[in-house]
Amino acid sequence: MPTDATPVVYIAGCGHSGSTLLALLLDSHPEIACVGETAVKPKIRRRGDSASATCSCGRTIGECPFWTAVFAQARVLGEDLGPERWANDYRFEQPLAQRALNRLCNTTRGRDLVRWAADHVPGYRGRVAAIDTANVAFIRAILHAQGARVFADTSKRTPRLVHMLRVPELDMKLLHLVRDVRGYAASAKKRGMSPVDAARTWYRDQTTIADVARAYPQVPFHRVRYEEMCADPVTTLRNVYAFCGVSRIDPPTAVDATAHHVLGNNMRMGGAIRVRVDDSWKTRLDAEELRQVLAIAGSLNRELGFG
Repeated sequence: MPTDATPVVYIAGCGHSGSTLLALLLDSHPEIACVGETAVKPKIRRRGDSASATCSCGRTIGECPFWTAVFAQARVLGEDLGPERWANDYRFEQPLAQRALNRLCNTTRGRDLVRWAADHVPGYRGRVAAIDTANVAFIRAILHAQGARVFADTSKRTPRLVHMLRVPELDMKLLHLVRDVRGYAASAKKRGMSPVDAARTWYRDQTTIADVARAYPQVPFHRVRYEEMCADPVTTLRNVYAFCGVSRIDPPTAVDATAHHVLGNNMRMGGAIRVRVDDSWKTRLDAEELRQVLAIAGSLNRELGFG
């Protein structure tokens, strides 16, 4: 690894597990830059609406001074990035191709194949090499714009992590953000989804993250439980700051999303956000749903520290 490799803390976990809140909390530290998701979603790009997507500051990406400065600095670094050009995204524009990549990255053999293809298959190797270079420029441009030195990536996606772990210009650390499966399933039910399907997704994602961590023992690893972060944000964030290698400061217990420039779910558009525990699963899941969820993932849930 080059001695000037850029420090990156990659947050891995399921969606709707507190990553947007963590992104805002991390971005509140002066030495950490975090923009949440690192690209506008492909479905938005296919519609041609990337520049109209909204930053947490309230402006569109095309109008936001922060993103304008980031893209300008990326061009100084030799990469043509912009509101309509997210060349740092490893995701395929074609949904079928992306589903295939996701499936591959959910298994050890599949991840090995993806890494091998990134280094040896001519067409894919060229595509990935260009995205690698764009990512390094994107991350360094954000750090330059914020005057920070550690980049926190809350994209969560395993395929992105698998690719970034190969990039020598990035000094990677892995932070595992996990939510109690009961809370995750209840959140899915609130959004009209099956809590049983959610439990299966949660189980798959946690085992995949554990497998990736074991495959890279040289990559520093830290786990944050969402419920503990909400119950005691000060202690949790102090431990995260130490893991990130940044100065010890008094962590915030509330954040104003409009003071940051975060992409991600709609929670970031809520203005002032106070950190609080959400245990609504106790009333949202009925007894049968709870039994099914714990039958699928209860053992792993306990292993991860949830009673």
